[in-house]
Amino acid sequence: MTFKNIRIIPSLLLKKDRFVKGKYFQNHIDAGDPVKTCVAHNSQFADELIIVDLDAYEKNLCPNITLLEKIISEINTPVAFGGNINNLEIAEKIIRSGADKLLINSNLSNQKLIKNISLMFGRQAIVACIDLIRIEDEYKVYLRGKILKDSFTEYFKSILKKEIGEIKITFVNLEGSRKGIDIDFAKKLLSISDVPIIFEGGLSNLSDIEKTISAGIESIALGTMLVFSDNNIFKIKQFLQNRNISVRLRD
Repeated sequence: MTFKNIRIIPSLLLKKDRFVKGKYFQNHIDAGDPVKTCVAHNSQFADELIIVDLDAYEKNLCPNITLLEKIISEINTPVAFGGNINNLEIAEKIIRSGADKLLINSNLSNQKLIKNISLMFGRQAIVACIDLIRIEDEYKVYLRGKILKDSFTEYFKSILKKEIGEIKITFVNLEGSRKGIDIDFAKKLLSISDVPIIFEGGLSNLSDIEKTISAGIESIALGTMLVFSDNNIFKIKQFLQNRNISVRLRD
């Protein structure tokens, strides 16, 4: 089987100038120094880094651009950064700081913001982040701690109509659980999407990753598997390469 654009992406959460990791979006514990962690992922050939400022997102604050600048000054891995990006000025500061992409979640409904960012930096700079939660065998959108009543399929299709370059899906009910990604639902989303999708939530081990990629999912974000297991990006990529899955193992 041929794989074209496999991406293994650390998913990193900022709180009080430290990286943290939790389970089901709760009970976050310390997961290391942001700069040192990103330098390590960079040296292990991470394809991208996803960094979300939880303090900014949860408390409606300006994201920590100063820390972002410190991180980017030490690495050459592309960075997607998010956390309460609610106006064009903040978006511009993040991009000017060296980030390649903007992660936008709760402000996806701000069509003017999305359009202006797209006009200024191109739609490829916008990653639409959608958090999903399974309720009684049905997926719903989970937004700022609330479950939206809207049909997920209709919400997803509405996002596809926006000027975005990519989508990131996080399975809230699987995040940190090590139960594996919902591959069938992920494949359903890929079948109706005209932009790349990154999936996160539930991956537990190397076999999980191989199974997910073999199912046609080319971009995965990892949190728990990197923080709380004896794994790193290089080890994961070596494993995949040994399974005849082409990955980037050098610059």
